[in-house]
Amino acid sequence: MRRKISLLLLAILAPNLLWAQGYFEVTQGGLTRSVQPLVGTQDAAAFYAYQGFEFSSTNPLAADETMVLFLYRDPAGELYLFLIYDATTSTTGGSAELSIQGIPAVAEVLVQDDPANVDRNDTYDVAAGRFTWVWGPGR
Repeated sequence: MRRKISLLLLAILAPNLLWAQGYFEVTQGGLTRSVQPLVGTQDAAAFYAYQGFEFSSTNPLAADETMVLFLYRDPAGELYLFLIYDATTSTTGGSAELSIQGIPAVAEVLVQDDPANVDRNDTYDVAAGRFTWVWGPGR
């Protein structure tokens, strides 16, 4: 059985004074937290470690029944936003919706787990900042 981990990987390349200094905030509801990017030694796609034949990632940050959000800065200094939903060991499916405000016009989805012909219910609308995912235990 194949299991899907949904990922949104956005290149955030717009100039912004606070971003350039490494200050980032994530807000959900009334909770706001500061976030510092992980600094890596490989490009973002290699760091995610997508296994196309299994529709999943071998990234060790994935966790059962959990959405993991983090920033990643590659060796070239480019910044990426990662979202990993669930883990390959999970026995349940799920769904998620995400809205992001202030996405730079140059942002794009670089990696997504499944091609459009596999998950027609997933949406990646970068311009509107709206993303949805659906996944099940049988994939």
